[in-house]
Amino acid sequence: MIFKKWFGKKPKRQQPEPKQEPKVFVIDTNMLLNRKSDFIAKFSEGRQDIVIVIPWAVIDELSGFRRRSFSERSGFSSDFKNDIRSAWSVVSDRIDAQEWRTIGSGGKTFKEIFQRNGFALGVNDVRILSAVGNLKEKFPRVFLVSRDRTLCEVAKKLGI
Repeated sequence: MIFKKWFGKKPKRQQPEPKQEPKVFVIDTNMLLNRKSDFIAKFSEGRQDIVIVIPWAVIDELSGFRRRSFSERSGFSSDFKNDIRSAWSVVSDRIDAQEWRTIGSGGKTFKEIFQRNGFALGVNDVRILSAVGNLKEKFPRVFLVSRDRTLCEVAKKLGI
């Protein structure tokens, strides 16, 4: 009563804004090559609602390409070698600056599901899907970003 007398109407309680869950984008190796890594870096720049995650399987693939690209007999074209260098620098810079995150496959693996359903995926693809599946358990909005049709089809069938 005294409050109303001195200050007018009683102030309304401030409702805290509901916390928005981030969109988590898991990037496959093929999106980092072919000059796509620059697009991903620009897409995520300054956005608080987006988290870019690079699975360790992708880092393993990139570092394997990088090591092989130093060999004269690698069979890689000079353009592909440049793409590898570019992708490696973007990934390592963003991870060092803690703008992008890394994740191992850990947790439950989907290997048994793939074998039961007859999916033929490489080891790294299984590791990538396992990482995505484990993130899906923690975050409601997880997206796999890949140009690999088979990987995308399997992810769709698994509800990823």
